Amino acid sequence: MESQSKSFRYILLTDVETYLGHNLALYLLTTVNDRPGKLKKHWKVRVLCRNRDKVADLEQLGADVQIVNYDNLQLLCNCMKDVKCMILVPSMSRNRLAEGQLLIDAAAAMNVKSTVMMSICGESLSSGQNNPIGEYRALEDHLRTKYSFGRWCILRAAFFHQYFYYWSRMIEERGELGMPLPAEDSMLTVGIMDVCNAVGNLILGSKKQILEDNREDEEEDYGLSAAVSTRMFSLTGPHNYSGNALVHRLNQIFEGDGEIKYTETSTDDMRKYLESMTMQTTDITRLESNVPGFLPDPQQFLNMEEIDLMMNFFDVIKSWHRGRLTSDVAHLTGRDPMDLLDFFEEHKQQFRRPGNN
Repeated sequence: MESQSKSFRYILLTDVETYLGHNLALYLLTTVNDRPGKLKKHWKVRVLCRNRDKVADLEQLGADVQIVNYDNLQLLCNCMKDVKCMILVPSMSRNRLAEGQLLIDAAAAMNVKSTVMMSICGESLSSGQNNPIGEYRALEDHLRTKYSFGRWCILRAAFFHQYFYYWSRMIEERGELGMPLPAEDSMLTVGIMDVCNAVGNLILGSKKQILEDNREDEEEDYGLSAAVSTRMFSLTGPHNYSGNALVHRLNQIFEGDGEIKYTETSTDDMRKYLESMTMQTTDITRLESNVPGFLPDPQQFLNMEEIDLMMNFFDVIKSWHRGRLTSDVAHLTGRDPMDLLDFFEEHKQQFRRPGNN
């Protein structure tokens, strides 16, 4: 890291073993590698992880991989050397809050100029720190307090379209889309690539809606500009869908004769199903894992902490009724976000209706 730091400035991504972190890393690495000029010449992407084996694809793309213990402040400070922008992706671990706070502390101690925190829609409806979304809320508060000297931005994302791949086996085997939600409750969703594009344009784009292009200081060209200091964005798709409305359209999109029904399941049954998916042998031919926007392999990305987060998200939806749609994706990217139904249409070969194996 010493020799590289003399010639490069870094965009740092935390927790790239998570689905969101891994996709963001793939996207940024691809963008840096493909874009000519000083971005490729002077900038690199540094990624933090616990296990190097899980990020071999990122290393092959040129990532500066740093193996860390997220409870070691000095080690985290060392990783912040020559970092101009940190993208904080909260971990899917039991220590999410403490680890995230320490990362913010390290960035502040090392005067990292700007920080983007990835959060989750519904944060404002979750009270206390004794649940996963409450931990996101506490991290947002810690960032506001600790990072008052610098530029920071929070991007709250809705439920990823791609997470519905975790329900593919249920659809195939039972003919059901089951969730612990009443059939008429609607949920906000967003495509992972829309999130990646939003982050990429926010910190790498020049002459975009929100970025200032400063040619006099090369270090100011990338990272958060003063124009987006202390801003908050909520990233959603263009429509939200109830369970009944969704399965009605899925029966039109997916090929085959078997009917798909929506089922309101119990929280315990939902948890047991998702836990069983963590042990599911994945047909890798049905997934693309080497490009941004790939469908998530449950054995790689789905764990107990992420399941807890999903259960908490479903609880929030019950009191949320119809979540608030925003135009923030279009504002950040210059184009409309992908609709959930378009996602299913694009990936319909990855889903099989019952009796269509």
